[in-house]
Amino acid sequence: MPRERALSEVKEPHLISLKVLRLSRPSLSEQQALPSSPNPALLEASRYSHAYHSHDINDTFIFTPLLTLPPSFGSVYIGETFSCILSANNESRVSVTGGKISAQMQTPSQTIRLSTDEEEAAAGAELQPGGSLQKIVSYDLKEEGGHTLAVTVSYTEAMQDGETRVRTFKKLYQFVAQQCIMVRTKAGPLGDGNAVLEAQLENLSEGPVTLSNVSMKTRWKATSLNWDGKKGGVPVLRSRDVVQVAFLLEPGGGEGEEKEKEGDDIGQLSIEWKTSCGDKGFLRTGKLFLPPV
Repeated sequence: MPRERALSEVKEPHLISLKVLRLSRPSLSEQQALPSSPNPALLEASRYSHAYHSHDINDTFIFTPLLTLPPSFGSVYIGETFSCILSANNESRVSVTGGKISAQMQTPSQTIRLSTDEEEAAAGAELQPGGSLQKIVSYDLKEEGGHTLAVTVSYTEAMQDGETRVRTFKKLYQFVAQQCIMVRTKAGPLGDGNAVLEAQLENLSEGPVTLSNVSMKTRWKATSLNWDGKKGGVPVLRSRDVVQVAFLLEPGGGEGEEKEKEGDDIGQLSIEWKTSCGDKGFLRTGKLFLPPV
């Protein structure tokens, strides 16, 4: 152990490098097609402005069959699943053994160990020159604010005197999780013990989202006054668009004794959506209450 500490103080370059890439769905690429022209030079330019040169030059549709990956890390939103691939690459000319990758997600309130293959993690992997060890980790974002992905790589290096040493390094990757759907609720009593819940849902993200489902988890009998997703026509919210939903709540939907103990608790609102690239998001509000009369 003292020897390892001395070597770590020298800060020798590691044989292993680490790359972290965010996993996201591709989207359709766009094209800015030029109009056709009787001029041969302009006609050739119009042909080459399309994704495929064999396409009809009169087709000015902006989307193409080609897929494109996001050009940058992008924004991260609460309710979505953050996924990334961790790649440890042997860039030396010698092989190493015992290669391991571990990761933790540090949220504003806690630190969570991200799951990996336990058997392989316990034994470690052998990395030949040019070889790599890759892991995919995912985490459901639930808190707003700064997050830190801490990745630790360890491996066993053979030394010239025949001995081995274990080397370890750690890298931190920071990002901020933001609200995607802002929820504003208003509940009020009606006659005969009934109640109504109204909610405004605002898209705070940079791109459009499709609301696939809005429901309530409640002991009341909840009747949706909104769209029917089975028949299509689900709302699409562009950035900063707002949609209003409502539910009619009637007593007798659950166990009466437990409901009486909860008083004015009317349950929680659950919201599911999809982004333009097909990524799913989910959000559940805290407990909602009827205002005092």
